[in-house]
Amino acid sequence: MPPRRGMGDSERWWAVGRIEAGQSITDAAVFFGVHHSVISRLWKQFQTSQTVVRRPVAGRPRVTIPAEDRYIAVVAKQNRRSTSTRVKSIVAAAIGKTISATTVRRRLHMNGLYARVSLLRVPLSVQYRGARLKRCHQHVNWTISDWGNVMFTDESRFALQLDDKRVRVWREQGTRNRPENITEHHAFLGGSIMVWAGISSGYRTDLHIYRLGSVTAVRYRDEVLDPIVKLYAAADGPSFVLMDDNARPHRAVIVDDFLECEGIERMEWPAYSPDLNPIENL
Repeated sequence: MPPRRGMGDSERWWAVGRIEAGQSITDAAVFFGVHHSVISRLWKQFQTSQTVVRRPVAGRPRVTIPAEDRYIAVVAKQNRRSTSTRVKSIVAAAIGKTISATTVRRRLHMNGLYARVSLLRVPLSVQYRGARLKRCHQHVNWTISDWGNVMFTDESRFALQLDDKRVRVWREQGTRNRPENITEHHAFLGGSIMVWAGISSGYRTDLHIYRLGSVTAVRYRDEVLDPIVKLYAAADGPSFVLMDDNARPHRAVIVDDFLECEGIERMEWPAYSPDLNPIENL
Protein backbone atom coordinates (compact mmCIF):
# COMPACT_ATOMS: atom_id res chain seq x y z
CA MET A 1 0.00 0.00 0.00
CA PRO A 2 1.51 3.36 -0.98
CA PRO A 3 2.19 5.90 1.81
CA ARG A 4 -0.60 8.38 2.46
CA ARG A 5 -0.39 12.06 3.40
CA GLY A 6 -2.22 11.83 6.74
CA MET A 7 -4.76 9.98 8.90
CA GLY A 8 -8.24 10.95 9.99
CA ASP A 9 -9.23 11.12 13.64
CA SER A 10 -11.08 7.78 13.51
CA GLU A 11 -8.04 6.06 12.04
CA ARG A 12 -5.80 7.63 14.67
CA TRP A 13 -7.98 6.18 17.46
CA TRP A 14 -8.06 2.86 15.66
CA ALA A 15 -4.22 2.81 15.49
CA VAL A 16 -3.99 3.50 19.25
CA GLY A 17 -6.41 0.64 19.90
CA ARG A 18 -4.34 -1.79 17.84
CA ILE A 19 -1.17 -0.80 19.73
CA GLU A 20 -2.97 -1.22 23.07
CA ALA A 21 -4.07 -4.65 21.88
CA GLY A 22 -0.46 -5.66 21.47
CA GLN A 23 0.36 -4.82 17.87
CA SER A 24 3.77 -3.24 17.24
CA ILE A 25 4.18 0.30 15.94
CA THR A 26 5.82 -1.02 12.78
CA ASP A 27 2.96 -3.42 12.05
CA ALA A 28 0.41 -0.65 12.67
CA ALA A 29 2.26 1.64 10.26
CA VAL A 30 2.22 -1.06 7.57
CA PHE A 31 -1.49 -1.69 8.16
CA PHE A 32 -2.43 1.98 7.72
CA GLY A 33 0.07 2.61 4.95
CA VAL A 34 1.96 5.41 6.70
CA HIS A 35 5.51 5.93 7.84
CA HIS A 36 6.72 4.38 11.08
CA SER A 37 7.36 7.86 12.55
CA VAL A 38 3.69 8.84 12.07
CA ILE A 39 2.45 6.04 14.33
CA SER A 40 5.34 6.61 16.74
CA ARG A 41 4.44 10.29 17.21
CA LEU A 42 0.78 9.37 17.48
CA TRP A 43 1.46 6.89 20.28
CA LYS A 44 3.66 9.38 22.15
CA GLN A 45 0.92 12.01 21.89
CA PHE A 46 -1.63 9.58 23.33
CA GLN A 47 0.66 8.62 26.21
CA THR A 48 1.24 12.31 27.05
CA SER A 49 -2.21 13.85 26.58
CA GLN A 50 -4.56 10.82 26.41
CA THR A 51 -5.87 12.09 23.08
CA VAL A 52 -4.99 11.74 19.43
CA VAL A 53 -7.00 14.66 18.10
CA ARG A 54 -4.75 17.20 16.48
CA ARG A 55 -4.97 20.69 17.86
CA PRO A 56 -6.14 23.35 15.40
CA VAL A 57 -3.28 25.33 13.85
CA ALA A 58 -3.62 28.95 12.78
CA GLY A 59 -2.99 29.82 9.16
CA ARG A 60 -2.76 27.75 6.04
CA PRO A 61 -0.81 24.46 6.01
CA ARG A 62 2.76 24.62 4.77
CA VAL A 63 3.20 23.88 1.11
CA THR A 64 6.69 22.46 1.52
CA ILE A 65 8.29 20.07 3.96
CA PRO A 66 11.69 20.72 5.64
CA ALA A 67 13.55 18.62 3.09
CA GLU A 68 12.07 20.69 0.27
CA ASP A 69 12.96 23.89 2.15
CA ARG A 70 16.58 22.78 2.18
CA TYR A 71 16.40 21.91 -1.51
CA ILE A 72 15.16 25.44 -2.29
CA ALA A 73 18.22 26.84 -0.51
CA VAL A 74 20.51 24.48 -2.45
CA VAL A 75 19.00 25.56 -5.77
CA ALA A 76 19.41 29.24 -4.87
CA LYS A 77 23.06 28.70 -3.93
CA GLN A 78 23.72 26.88 -7.19
CA ASN A 79 21.98 29.67 -9.16
CA ARG A 80 22.87 32.75 -7.12
CA ARG A 81 21.92 35.22 -9.84
CA SER A 82 18.53 33.67 -10.54
CA THR A 83 15.35 35.45 -9.50
CA SER A 84 12.91 33.92 -7.05
CA THR A 85 10.60 33.21 -9.99
CA ARG A 86 13.34 31.24 -11.74
CA VAL A 87 14.18 29.32 -8.54
CA LYS A 88 10.46 28.59 -8.13
CA SER A 89 10.33 27.06 -11.61
CA ILE A 90 13.36 24.85 -11.00
CA VAL A 91 12.11 23.64 -7.63
CA ALA A 92 8.53 23.07 -8.81
CA ALA A 93 9.76 20.92 -11.69
CA ALA A 94 11.90 18.86 -9.30
CA ILE A 95 9.46 18.27 -6.43
CA GLY A 96 6.28 18.13 -8.50
CA LYS A 97 4.48 20.82 -6.50
CA THR A 98 3.14 24.22 -7.40
CA ILE A 99 4.75 26.85 -5.20
CA SER A 100 4.83 30.63 -5.41
CA ALA A 101 7.78 32.98 -5.66
CA THR A 102 6.73 34.41 -2.29
CA THR A 103 7.06 30.97 -0.73
CA VAL A 104 10.52 30.64 -2.23
CA ARG A 105 11.60 33.98 -0.77
CA ARG A 106 10.26 33.02 2.67
CA ARG A 107 12.08 29.70 2.64
CA LEU A 108 15.31 31.40 1.55
CA HIS A 109 14.98 33.95 4.34
CA MET A 110 14.52 31.08 6.80
CA ASN A 111 17.84 29.69 5.56
CA GLY A 112 19.58 33.07 5.91
CA LEU A 113 19.61 33.90 2.19
CA TYR A 114 18.58 37.41 1.12
CA ALA A 115 18.73 39.24 -2.21
CA ARG A 116 21.54 41.78 -2.06
CA VAL A 117 23.54 43.79 -4.58
CA SER A 118 26.66 41.83 -5.42
CA LEU A 119 30.10 43.29 -4.81
CA LEU A 120 31.73 44.59 -7.98
CA ARG A 121 35.36 44.05 -8.87
CA VAL A 122 37.57 44.67 -11.85
CA PRO A 123 38.30 41.58 -13.96
CA LEU A 124 42.01 40.82 -13.75
CA SER A 125 44.02 39.49 -16.67
CA VAL A 126 46.81 36.94 -16.27
CA GLN A 127 49.35 39.76 -16.48
CA TYR A 128 47.70 41.73 -13.67
CA ARG A 129 47.35 38.64 -11.50
CA GLY A 130 51.04 37.94 -11.97
CA ALA A 131 51.93 41.50 -10.93
CA ARG A 132 49.83 41.20 -7.77
CA LEU A 133 51.47 37.88 -6.90
CA LYS A 134 54.93 39.33 -7.50
CA ARG A 135 54.20 42.20 -5.11
CA CYS A 136 53.04 39.75 -2.44
CA HIS A 137 56.22 37.72 -2.80
CA GLN A 138 58.35 40.85 -2.50
CA HIS A 139 56.76 41.85 0.81
CA VAL A 140 55.92 38.49 2.33
CA ASN A 141 58.68 38.82 4.96
CA TRP A 142 57.90 42.40 5.95
CA THR A 143 57.28 42.95 9.64
CA ILE A 144 54.77 45.26 11.30
CA SER A 145 57.62 47.72 11.79
CA ASP A 146 58.38 47.68 8.06
CA TRP A 147 54.74 48.35 7.15
CA GLY A 148 54.64 51.13 9.76
CA ASN A 149 56.99 53.17 7.54
CA VAL A 150 54.54 53.18 4.63
CA MET A 151 52.10 56.03 4.07
CA PHE A 152 49.08 54.69 2.18
CA THR A 153 47.33 57.44 0.23
CA ASP A 154 44.34 57.80 -2.01
CA GLU A 155 41.91 60.31 -3.49
CA SER A 156 38.12 60.07 -3.42
CA ARG A 157 35.47 62.10 -5.20
CA PHE A 158 32.28 63.06 -3.36
CA ALA A 159 29.12 64.31 -5.05
CA LEU A 160 27.71 67.47 -3.49
CA GLN A 161 24.18 66.35 -4.27
CA LEU A 162 23.17 62.70 -4.01
CA ASP A 163 21.04 61.29 -6.79
CA ASP A 164 21.06 57.54 -7.24
CA LYS A 165 18.04 57.69 -9.61
CA ARG A 166 16.08 55.51 -7.22
CA VAL A 167 14.00 58.22 -5.55
CA ARG A 168 10.38 57.05 -5.37
CA VAL A 169 7.18 58.93 -4.53
CA TRP A 170 3.70 57.64 -3.76
CA ARG A 171 1.28 59.17 -6.26
CA GLU A 172 -1.96 58.51 -8.09
CA GLN A 173 -2.16 57.77 -11.79
CA GLY A 174 -2.11 60.86 -13.95
CA THR A 175 -0.43 63.06 -11.29
CA ARG A 176 3.15 62.77 -12.47
CA ASN A 177 3.55 66.49 -13.21
CA ARG A 178 2.16 67.80 -9.94
CA PRO A 179 4.70 69.85 -7.91
CA GLU A 180 4.52 67.53 -4.91
CA ASN A 181 5.53 64.62 -7.13
CA ILE A 182 8.58 66.29 -8.69
CA THR A 183 12.14 66.01 -7.33
CA GLU A 184 14.46 68.86 -8.24
CA HIS A 185 18.10 68.15 -9.02
CA HIS A 186 20.93 69.70 -10.98
CA ALA A 187 21.85 68.27 -14.37
CA PHE A 188 25.39 67.53 -13.15
CA LEU A 189 24.45 66.38 -9.63
CA GLY A 190 25.40 69.75 -8.14
CA GLY A 191 29.12 69.24 -8.73
CA SER A 192 31.65 67.26 -6.74
CA ILE A 193 34.88 67.66 -4.80
CA MET A 194 38.05 65.61 -4.73
CA VAL A 195 39.83 64.96 -1.43
CA TRP A 196 43.18 63.36 -0.63
CA ALA A 197 44.40 61.72 2.58
CA GLY A 198 47.13 59.44 3.86
CA ILE A 199 47.36 56.96 6.72
CA SER A 200 50.04 54.94 8.45
CA SER A 201 50.18 52.77 11.54
CA GLY A 202 51.07 55.74 13.75
CA TYR A 203 49.34 58.70 12.18
CA ARG A 204 46.90 60.02 9.61
CA THR A 205 47.03 63.21 7.60
CA ASP A 206 44.35 65.85 7.43
CA LEU A 207 42.00 65.75 4.48
CA HIS A 208 43.20 67.88 1.62
CA ILE A 209 40.46 69.27 -0.62
CA TYR A 210 41.29 70.08 -4.21
CA ARG A 211 39.58 73.41 -4.82
CA LEU A 212 37.93 73.60 -8.22
CA GLY A 213 39.19 72.01 -11.41
CA SER A 214 40.69 68.62 -12.06
CA VAL A 215 43.65 67.01 -10.34
CA THR A 216 46.79 67.38 -12.43
CA ALA A 217 50.37 66.32 -11.84
CA VAL A 218 51.33 69.90 -11.04
CA ARG A 219 48.55 70.25 -8.46
CA TYR A 220 49.41 66.87 -6.96
CA ARG A 221 53.03 67.96 -6.55
CA ASP A 222 52.32 71.49 -5.31
CA GLU A 223 49.29 70.78 -3.07
CA VAL A 224 50.06 67.31 -1.68
CA LEU A 225 53.63 66.14 -2.11
CA ASP A 226 55.46 69.35 -1.31
CA PRO A 227 53.46 70.70 1.66
CA ILE A 228 52.28 67.39 3.21
CA VAL A 229 54.13 64.26 2.15
CA LYS A 230 57.57 65.88 2.30
CA LEU A 231 57.04 66.86 5.94
CA TYR A 232 56.03 63.35 6.99
CA ALA A 233 58.95 61.89 5.04
CA ALA A 234 61.37 64.21 6.85
CA ALA A 235 59.90 63.19 10.23
CA ASP A 236 60.11 59.44 9.50
CA GLY A 237 63.58 59.55 8.01
CA PRO A 238 65.07 57.46 5.20
CA SER A 239 62.80 54.48 5.98
CA PHE A 240 59.72 56.41 4.81
CA VAL A 241 57.85 54.84 1.86
CA LEU A 242 55.06 56.49 -0.11
CA MET A 243 52.25 54.41 -1.57
CA ASP A 244 50.07 56.01 -4.23
CA ASP A 245 48.13 54.32 -7.00
CA ASN A 246 48.74 54.42 -10.75
CA ALA A 247 46.55 57.43 -11.55
CA ARG A 248 47.99 59.57 -14.34
CA PRO A 249 48.82 62.59 -12.14
CA HIS A 250 50.78 60.30 -9.79
CA ARG A 251 52.92 58.80 -12.53
CA ALA A 252 53.84 61.98 -14.38
CA VAL A 253 57.49 62.79 -15.00
CA ILE A 254 57.42 65.95 -12.87
CA VAL A 255 56.14 63.88 -9.93
CA ASP A 256 58.87 61.27 -10.39
CA ASP A 257 61.48 64.03 -10.56
CA PHE A 258 60.18 65.65 -7.38
CA LEU A 259 60.23 62.40 -5.39
CA GLU A 260 63.72 61.56 -6.63
CA CYS A 261 64.97 65.04 -5.76
CA GLU A 262 63.54 64.82 -2.24
CA GLY A 263 64.79 61.26 -1.73
CA ILE A 264 61.30 59.85 -1.14
CA GLU A 265 60.96 56.15 -1.92
CA ARG A 266 57.80 55.08 -3.69
CA MET A 267 56.25 51.62 -3.43
CA GLU A 268 55.53 49.94 -6.75
CA TRP A 269 51.84 49.24 -7.04
CA PRO A 270 50.18 46.68 -9.35
CA ALA A 271 47.40 47.97 -11.59
CA TYR A 272 43.74 47.40 -10.70
CA SER A 273 44.54 46.59 -7.07
CA PRO A 274 42.59 48.99 -4.84
CA ASP A 275 41.66 46.07 -2.56
CA LEU A 276 45.32 45.83 -1.46
CA ASN A 277 45.30 49.39 -0.13
CA PRO A 278 44.24 49.62 3.56
CA ILE A 279 42.93 53.17 3.11
CA GLU A 280 40.19 51.81 0.83
CA ASN A 281 38.57 50.27 3.92
CA LEU A 282 38.20 53.61 5.72
